[in-house]
Order: sequence, then structure tokens, then C-alpha cells
Amino acid sequence: MAAVSRLVSGGSLSRDSEGTRLVAQGARIIQEAFLKAIELEGKDRERFFEGLSAELAREVRSLVSSHEAARGFLENSPVARPLLEVCEPKKSSAVLGTRIGVYRIQAELGEGGMSRVFLGVRDDDEFRREVAIKVIRRELDRPDLLERFLRERQILATLDHPNLTHLLDGGTTEDGLPYLVLDYVEGEPLDVFCDKHELGVSERLELFLPVCSAVSYAHSRLVVHRDLKPSNVLVSADGTPKLLDFGIAKLLNPDEFPLDVERTEIGLEPMTPYYASPEQLAGRTITTGTDVYALGVLLFKLLTGRFPYRIDEWTRGAVRHAVLHDPPDRLSEAILHDRDGPPGQRPDPISISQARATDPASLRRRLTGDLEAIVAMSLKKDPSERYQSVEELSADLERHLGGLPVRAVGDTRSYRTRKFLYRNRWRAAVVILTVSLLAGLAVAMASQARRIAKERDRARNVVAFLEQILQVSDPLERAGGMEVTAREILDSGAERVKAELADQPEVQATLLNTIGTVYRNLGLYDNAERVLREALRARERLFGPRHSDVGESLHALAVALRQKGDYEESTILFEQALSLREEVHGAKSQEVAKTLNAQGMLFQEIGDLTRARDVLLSALSIQRALDGSRSAEIADQLSNLAIVENELGARRAAEPLFHQALEIRREIFGNLHPIVAESLNDLGVFLGIQGDYDLAEPLLVEALEIRRGRFDGPHPEVTQSLHNLGRLFEATNRLQEAEIVLREAVALETSLRGEDHPALARHLHALALVLARRGELSEAETYFENALSVRSRSLGSGHRLVAHTRLELGKTLIGLGETERATQVLRQAMDGLSQNYSLDHWRLAECESSLGLALASTGSRESAHEYLVRGHRNLSDSLGPRHRLTLEAADRIRRASSLF
Repeated sequence: MAAVSRLVSGGSLSRDSEGTRLVAQGARIIQEAFLKAIELEGKDRERFFEGLSAELAREVRSLVSSHEAARGFLENSPVARPLLEVCEPKKSSAVLGTRIGVYRIQAELGEGGMSRVFLGVRDDDEFRREVAIKVIRRELDRPDLLERFLRERQILATLDHPNLTHLLDGGTTEDGLPYLVLDYVEGEPLDVFCDKHELGVSERLELFLPVCSAVSYAHSRLVVHRDLKPSNVLVSADGTPKLLDFGIAKLLNPDEFPLDVERTEIGLEPMTPYYASPEQLAGRTITTGTDVYALGVLLFKLLTGRFPYRIDEWTRGAVRHAVLHDPPDRLSEAILHDRDGPPGQRPDPISISQARATDPASLRRRLTGDLEAIVAMSLKKDPSERYQSVEELSADLERHLGGLPVRAVGDTRSYRTRKFLYRNRWRAAVVILTVSLLAGLAVAMASQARRIAKERDRARNVVAFLEQILQVSDPLERAGGMEVTAREILDSGAERVKAELADQPEVQATLLNTIGTVYRNLGLYDNAERVLREALRARERLFGPRHSDVGESLHALAVALRQKGDYEESTILFEQALSLREEVHGAKSQEVAKTLNAQGMLFQEIGDLTRARDVLLSALSIQRALDGSRSAEIADQLSNLAIVENELGARRAAEPLFHQALEIRREIFGNLHPIVAESLNDLGVFLGIQGDYDLAEPLLVEALEIRRGRFDGPHPEVTQSLHNLGRLFEATNRLQEAEIVLREAVALETSLRGEDHPALARHLHALALVLARRGELSEAETYFENALSVRSRSLGSGHRLVAHTRLELGKTLIGLGETERATQVLRQAMDGLSQNYSLDHWRLAECESSLGLALASTGSRESAHEYLVRGHRNLSDSLGPRHRLTLEAADRIRRASSLF
């Protein structure tokens, strides 16, 4: 106890009662420091120790060492505690249906640092009302935290504002835990709501102002929130923001609430470091300026999608150092860098701009000037240099929205003049337009005359030839089914073009390009490549290397090679086509958007998903500027972008894109077109992954029926539909049906593209999954090995699909009892998945869970439990606790626990 006494007093104790109080306080300091330290690892823990006094650090290090030496597999480890919750029957589900006071628990809404929050309903004889019930966590039943919880209850009882959550009731549970009953706010975090609805900058500011009003109101009641962040501001469906969670609020007049909870020990203060002010992190005096700073960070994040500081190593210590010492980014420059968050959570400039209904250049212009000055003033490290109140910040934002001068910029004549011209820009525009109209009219008329003459000179007599020879062969252009002789007619047409149009080389090259495209649409990739190469060579001879027709042929050949699986040459040709089309047509042209869209799908197929998303967003931005919101091209880009977002794990972003693409395509093409089948297929696959099998199956069946009716014989789109329907049958335990359709897919794909195409590996992989679930593990192993061989050769060992197959092969090897080999294969899978997905992606979680079981089977229990627990937790967070993969992960935990 001497060490404790020195920690809190630095000398001898004069009175017994005072000594007892100080010893208790010292014990609490050591306890809180110990609990914090065991949550940290490596460099983070060392940085934490550096922030403590030498005496406290020495005491806590000793406790941590003893704790780690004594902990067992399940009994004492904080990491293993969730494992016990899974393996033992005492889970949160046991709380459901019970009562707290007059409220019946319906569901668990979430869990924070201090408390658990449940959805409840008052169902007594008075009335029914849904509420949120916040109960302190049992393991945090300590006097200081109980006092903090009770203080939050008292604070909320004094606050009444339309943008604050309201305290409705409170009390103590039967086992002595205090609880709060609050308004149930069914909404989304502020930043998620803004991005989901693609709110522009001005709309975000309009939504931010009520939050400022709520904070200002709390300040008028002498309450500083101290934890302002997007997750503490929920926006309801009608667009009303509500400020939540006063759990760590600071009282500017503590005498109003006689609870001894205002002590601050540096390094132990509860806060979210990304939004914490310099004075919070340094342990200095807290004022209303602390919330002004946090609002500045929140506004920075809303406007740019990033945090104000560029942080390479995303740890608490690095964040603290940046906030205390580094200058914040300029608002208009922030969207350009990529060091704003942990790996896997770093948005790119295009996606940031897209979420704000604009493009990067326009967003930078919008953020320059007034907004940049307003945010910079909010983020001053010295509180005296910030806005002195939230009202001042709000007033500047309102002046900015009204086109008036703002306080943060200063008051100069030139600045006031610019603001006046902006407010009256339409009147000024009329004057300028009138002056320039007459001169511009003459220039436009001359230019139009020259264009018409040029187009007339280039007119070609090819329409009739195409209609007679080619149109009946193209399944993407015909309303009815494909005739048996269509391919023969196409072959005949190709020969006629070569023989009869030799004296018209330009027309011949155009028709060869068209024939090659139709071959590609029929899935005849060898024929397509041969004819498209002839067209490219002919056009290069006629026009030279830098002509628009050459760009068209480069694009068409690149697409054909991508679909054939020749990714290396396809990559080169796409770059050549893009460069040429930007030079000839301009960077914002229809042709450039088309090539970017196709190039994006190449990146998707080779596993470069982040680059695929960037390229597809660029294509969509260009196309929307050209077409508005609804066109066949936009539907194509939306569909492709949805596929990539889904594979990146951004399911909430992907779903509306799938629906939009289907809606536009039905509107344009009707219900029986192959393009509509493509959207039906994609949406069905997406819903199947989410577990919505009843919604997914009719979509996949409809897609297959359209494709069988349109295409004759083997076709990639038919095999794709068979594959996806087989996967759905497998997911719904109709394993015999799944095996039938997947064996058909394997046979059709082999006859179509041979035994070395990545598409065949996809079908082999799926069939092996079904065989494994049917208990045919030896045959499943053979198919997985074949799929792995094809994928490794065609895609490279680092491709995500190679990792997928290794994962399933490893799981099969566990079933066969080959645990040593399974461990090796699963570690390789982990490496591949880590290179392609964020750390919280469900595929990586599934691999961790499987590797945990393999390690447990080999006796490596210390490593096993970490993988098992983390895998189950991340699967539950990503897919939900009742998803099949989550339940399988829980079963692995039970199986592993029986081995020790």
C-alpha cells in the first residue's frame, strides 16, 4: 500500500480518514490503468505506459505481467471471454422477453464502453411505446462508473430540446443495476445518412445546423458533451438529427449535481480520440470550446469524408500526437490524400465526391474559401482562437449558406464585393450573356456549317448490309429467340465482307469490327479475337495509329480478350484505347466513359477491386454529366459498380445500385432482354449472399429462363445462371438439385471455353462445395484441387479467388483429418485474403475461424482460441448472428473446446 500512497499524495498521511480516502483513490487509479493496459497490445500499450507516472507505470506493468502469466485458455483471458459467451448458454438472447420496470425487452440495440442498450416496449395497461433502455454493464459495476451513469441520468432530466434525445424514465433493475429509459431513435449515424442519400455540401450544412443548436442548448444548461461524433448523432428517416449519449459530459457547474465524478486522470479519460480536442488529450481545462473543436472535426468529416490529420500509423498514440502537434489539413486539399483512417477504411476522392453528388474538382472548389476558413477556425489548437461559442460557429455557417460574408474570413472590400456578385450572380450573368451573344452566334453558325459538311462527306452506305447479314445473328439486338442457323449466317457474312468489300477498305473494316463484336456476344471468343484483330489492322493501315476508329477497335478487342481470359494483353489494350480516346474525343466523352466502364470490370476480374471502383465511379460521373440519371449506359455502370461494392464488402452501398440498374433496364429494354436477365441475375446473387433466399430464387430462375430462350447451345450467360442457381440451391440445403445444375454448368463451360478458363474453375469450385456438404469429401478435394490449379495459372497466386479456393480446400482437409496440411493451406488463404479484403471482411473472418479449428486439432490452443473468437465475432458483425456461416463458426468453437 505504500506505493499506492505515494501515487496519490507523494508523502506521509496526516489523518487516518484522509489516508483511507487517498489509498482508495490510489487503488482506483491503479485498477483503471490496469484495465486499460490489458486492452492494448505492443506499441499502443507502451505509449500508454509512457503517459503514466513512473511509479504508476511500474505498478501497472507488474499487474499486467502477473495477469498474462496466469491466464488460461478460457477462464481469465479478456480475448477468450466472448468464447465463453458463445459456448455457454448465458447469452444476450436470454434477456429478450424479460421486463425492466414496466418495459419488456424486444432486442439488443448495441453495446458501448459503459452500458448495453436494448429496444423495449411499454406494454402495461397505460399505453404501448417503443423505447431505448440503457443499462450499465455488469462487469463495470464500480462506484465511479455508477456515479458517472447516474450523472448522465440527472443531466438528461434537465435537457429538453427537439434535437436531443429525451429521458422518459429511470430506475434500478432487480439485481441492482441502474438504467435509463430514453426516446427510441430509429435512424442512422449522421455521416452514414448523408453518404447514403448523397447529400450535397449545402444539404449537409443544413443538417449540421440543428446539431449545433442542440449543443448550444446544452451549453446554456452548463453541460459540455465532450463526445461529439457521427455515431452519437442519429438521423431519423424524416431527416431529423438527434444528439445522444451524455455519458462523459462535463458539468461547468458541478454543484448542480452532487456526485464525485469530475476527477480526470491523464490517459484514463473516456473519449473518442479522433474527435477529442487538444485540451482533452492533454488533460487541460474543459470548456465549451472543447465541443466547438469536436464540431469542427465532425464538420470536416461530413464535408470531406476524412479526418483533419494525415496519420500513417492509425493508433491512439499517433492520433494524440497529431491532434496536439500537427496542423490540420486544409479542407479543400483533404480529399486528395489517402491517410485519413485505418487500412480498408480509406475512401478515394471519386467515391467521396460521388457521395456528395458531385465530382472531385467541383467539390474542391465548393470547399475552398468560406468553408475552409470556418472549419480552420473551429480546429484551432488554442481554445481562445476558436469560435467562442457554438452560436458563433452556427452564425457563420448560416451566413455562408446565405451568400453573406463570414466572420472567419475577415472583412475586406474585395471580399464583400465578391460576396455581393455571388448573391446577384444571375443579374450579372444576364449582362455578360447579352454582351457576348451576338459575337458567339456568328462563330457557332460557321462551326455548325463545317460540321454538317464533314459528316455528309463521311456518310457510308452500310446500314442495309448490316441489317441483312448480321442483325439476325446478334442475340443482344433481336426480340425473338436465336435461330439454329444464326451462327452459320454470321460466318457467311464475314466471308462476304472480306470478298465483296475489298475495294471499300473503310466500310470493310467497320463491318469486321461489328462482326467481331457479335461473335463476342455469342460467346465465340476465338472467332471474335480473329476478326477484331483483322479490323484493327485494317483501320491502322487506313487511318494511322491515332484515329477514333482505331480507338473503337482497340476497345472491342480488349473486351473480347478480357472475356476470353487473356488479362495481360487486355490490360495493355485498354490502356491504349483509353489514351487514344481521351486524346481524340476528350476526357469527359461518351467513348472514354465506355472504355473506363469496361476497364473497371477487367480490374474486378483480376482482383484489383479498389482500382475497379475508382475507374467505374469515374465512368459513372462522366456518363451522368452526359445523359442525366437514366440511360442504358448508366444502368450498365451502376450494375458493374454494385458488383464491385458488394465484393468489397460495402453491401449497403451495393443494394440500391443493383435495384436502380434493374429498374432502368426494364424501362428501356422490356422484360425479356438479356440485359434485364443480367440485372436479375446480379440482384439475385446479392440477395442470396444476404440470406434472402425467397427473394433471390425467382430472380435467378427468371434470368435463366430468359437466357435459355435467347441463346442456343453453350453460352457464358447460361452457365453463369446455372452456377448462381446451383449456389442458391446449395445455400438452402437442396444439395441434389445443386449438384445437377452445377454439373451441367461444368459440362457447358468445358465445351465452350476449354479446361483452362477461370470461369470453369468457378463452376468446379461451386460443385466441390456441394460435394463437401454431401459428405463426398474425397471427390470434393479433387474438384477443389482442379479449381485451384486453373485459378493459380490464369489469375496468379495472389488473386482473391485463389484464396477463396484455398479456404474451402482447407476446410475440406480438416474434414478428412489432414489437419497439418489444412493449417498450411489455410495460412496461405489468410495471406491471400488479407491482400484483397479489409480486416473485418466476412471471408477473412471465415478463414480465421477455420484456421482456429485446424490449430486446435493440432494442439495449438493458444493460437486457436484467438482465431476462433475473432472469426466468430466478425462474422456475426458482418452477416448477423443467425447467418449460416456465423453458426458454423460457433460450432467450430464448440468443437475446439471439446479438444482440450
